[in-house]
Formats: sequence, structure tokens, C-alpha cells
Amino acid sequence: MLREINRIENTSAAVRRLLIQSAGNFLNIDEVAEKLHVSKSTLGRRLESESNSFRTIIDEVKNLLAQKYLTSTDLTVADVAHLVDYTDTASFRRAFLRWNKMTPAKFRETN
Repeated sequence: MLREINRIENTSAAVRRLLIQSAGNFLNIDEVAEKLHVSKSTLGRRLESESNSFRTIIDEVKNLLAQKYLTSTDLTVADVAHLVDYTDTASFRRAFLRWNKMTPAKFRETN
């Protein structure tokens, strides 16, 4: 029973770890499932049982990385967008605004 509880509690953390390790060339859900030795549907079910989803976790990881780049480097917003897997800077700005309720430039200014 303890093994089952630990396995379930660690799925989100394992996905986060894999995504952070693949930063710059983010893994997709199929690749993450393969690395965790489960099917895509099993991964989805495990994340759902933790009230989570792959999309939520990847957005969380991209946001954390973007915040780190904006506060600890002099990279342009376009460079940060590229590093967190956005080909379009405007799309990155919209996502960042959704995540943080402020633009990347304002975030950098206030942090």
C-alpha cells in the first residue's frame, strides 16, 4: 500500500524533473511517458489522480524557468521566449501575462 501511495504522489514531481532536465528542448507527453515506463494514458490518469495535468505542469516549468531567466540574466524577452520553447515572442508574452498577471518586462522591472 505504501509503494502505491508513494508512486502516485511522485508522478507530478517526476514529470517536473524530466521537463526541467529537458529545458530548451522540452519533452512531449509521449516522451515523458516513455521515460517513466508507462503509457501516455496511464501517465494522464496518474496525473489526474493528483489533480494535475501534463499541460499544467509544462506551463508551470516554463513559467519558473522564464522567471529565473528574467531575474538572473540580461537576456532579451525574445531570447527567454525561445529558451522556454516559444517561437513567437507575442505568444510568450501572452502566456507570461496569464501566468503572472504582468508582462515579462514589468516582471523584470519589479524583481
